[in-house]
Amino acid sequence: MADRGILYIATGLPYLEEARASARSVKNQHSGLSIAVVTDQLISPDELFELVLPVPSIPEAAGAEKYLARDRVAYYRKILPLLDSPFEKTLFLDSDTYVAAPLDDLFVLLDHFDLLVTPAHVVYDYRFERDAAPFSAIPAAFGQFNTGLVAFRRGERTTAFLNRWKENYFQHTAQHTVNDQPAFRLTLFEGVARFHVLPAHYNIISWVPFIVPAGGKIVMLHGRNPWLQQWVVKFAGGAVPTLVGPTPWRSSFWYQAARVLNALRRVKRRLLP
Repeated sequence: MADRGILYIATGLPYLEEARASARSVKNQHSGLSIAVVTDQLISPDELFELVLPVPSIPEAAGAEKYLARDRVAYYRKILPLLDSPFEKTLFLDSDTYVAAPLDDLFVLLDHFDLLVTPAHVVYDYRFERDAAPFSAIPAAFGQFNTGLVAFRRGERTTAFLNRWKENYFQHTAQHTVNDQPAFRLTLFEGVARFHVLPAHYNIISWVPFIVPAGGKIVMLHGRNPWLQQWVVKFAGGAVPTLVGPTPWRSSFWYQAARVLNALRRVKRRLLP
């Protein structure tokens, strides 16, 4: 068993090809890092995917539930393979990701935490998260998390967390949405494992405006825009944080107005002590 590696889950040929593109970006940063893919496609190991693993079977009870329709089973499959990761330290990545900087620090952090997660910039995705138990018991200050990047180390707490995430998804989430993130947040809140929240630039959601920290750069871009991936090195933080992307004109107007008025106030104080 390898000490550390990247894991993709790609059901369907388009997602497999997308995972290949992401894996190439990983290899550009870490040529010797092992990469595994869980897929339903009949492929053999190659220069990108050293390990090819089958998609796990869905329990009959899950498939029989009426609310597990459309691609809800696919999201259920996303959770199951994590339990059988071939690595001691695993970095799971969504297929629509582009790695633009080294990832070594994540594996170092896994010596201290069971899980590493990244923030999602939303208060609530769905009404049931606000109004329905058990989600309604979670304070809004706990935040939301994006499961496009999840790093974890093998251990009892991690296994308990993944099993509990699966249970929470099946029992509390699947009847509402295909999204696995509400159940992920609920499981983190339950305190099953020790986790650390990574800075946002480790998982930049590229279809909304984003901030690159001062003196920093994007580590991973998450989204399906090939031009943003090609130009990712151009979005570097300078002396101050860099905002990338459009903002609503009303917000920009009031922000700039506040800056101008504050500057005038400071000038007035200097001229009229």
